[in-house]
Amino acid sequence: MKKFVLVCQGMTDDPLEALGGRTPLEVAKTPFMDELARRGKVGLASFAPSSLSPSREAALFSVWGYSPAEFYTGTGPLDALAFGLEQREHELVFRCDLVAVLDEALVDATAGFISPRESGILIDALNANFSSPKIRFHAGEGYKNLLLIKDETLAESWEGLEMPPPLDVLGERWTRHAPKGKKNREFADLLVRMKTFLESHEINRVRVDLKENPANMAWLWGQGKRPKLPLFKQKFGHGGVLSAEATFAKGLGKALGFRTGGGAGTAADLPEEDVCFICSGNTEKGRVETDFRRKIKKIEEFDARAARLVRDHAGDRRVLLTTDVAESSAKGALLHGHVPFLLEGDRIESDAAGAFNERAASQSKTIFNAGHELMGYFLSGGAAR
Repeated sequence: MKKFVLVCQGMTDDPLEALGGRTPLEVAKTPFMDELARRGKVGLASFAPSSLSPSREAALFSVWGYSPAEFYTGTGPLDALAFGLEQREHELVFRCDLVAVLDEALVDATAGFISPRESGILIDALNANFSSPKIRFHAGEGYKNLLLIKDETLAESWEGLEMPPPLDVLGERWTRHAPKGKKNREFADLLVRMKTFLESHEINRVRVDLKENPANMAWLWGQGKRPKLPLFKQKFGHGGVLSAEATFAKGLGKALGFRTGGGAGTAADLPEEDVCFICSGNTEKGRVETDFRRKIKKIEEFDARAARLVRDHAGDRRVLLTTDVAESSAKGALLHGHVPFLLEGDRIESDAAGAFNERAASQSKTIFNAGHELMGYFLSGGAAR
């Protein structure tokens, strides 16, 4: 029996006045998901625990059966895994994003989606001028890079610093979000010195001349130690093959021992004991989609993709389909709260839900307040908790 876990990031929303009080998921044409809902079971799960800020990274731990409160350490370590950077137990990794700051306001969280070639040159330059036995920069993909803190004392000192994701700071003065106080002076000073250096670098002078946003600041955030995770097969008795777009999803999949898949054809040679994980959505362009038309299109494209993936396994499959985090396009924010999921296939009893959306799920009695418990429920075929 083939087992599929399909995750579409950013699928839910508040009811919108422009849609007559309906959500984008209610409006979107999703014949495949609605058919699964009619044959299977629809429920609600909370993947973003109240003890942590709501994030897609932490929520994905929950979706895949791991308590974020216990295992999530930050975005940086997940990207380090994806980029193949070795991180020792005592070391700390920051995401080091190249961003554009104009008149002290952060105006572009991707520096115009700077190319890997240009960002690689800038990271090399940062290493030549700021690296030491304590810290070293590592190139990643374009604006997404890493800073490794190798010194144990410095790592302990900087682990608790709070810098929000740059997408949360757009349009605001960056200094409002820099850590303050004497104990954080070394960190704040590093930010300023790197900004001064990057502003004068030849690549950024050329970018300004070409009317492009410069990569004139290195934004440090999402730091954490290497996560200590039991492999998925050790925890659940199943291996996994993964197809994902987001870097953090690739890193978490690597930590859990998933093999890398090839997209829609991933399940063709999937061993019976393994699970096919498809994580759809590149969230790097924005944490929350604020254009409901684009959100509707994204949901409909996901419905078609999911249909192509599993339609050849009718009667010999089990499917878990869900989104990750509750969100509000009106507020432009990720939220704590429950999101809809559906189960369909072998040993899943139908609850005859008419459709897959927030309204239908709100009528369900199948609710997981601790979302990480859903994976075991799915793999057992809906066995009692």
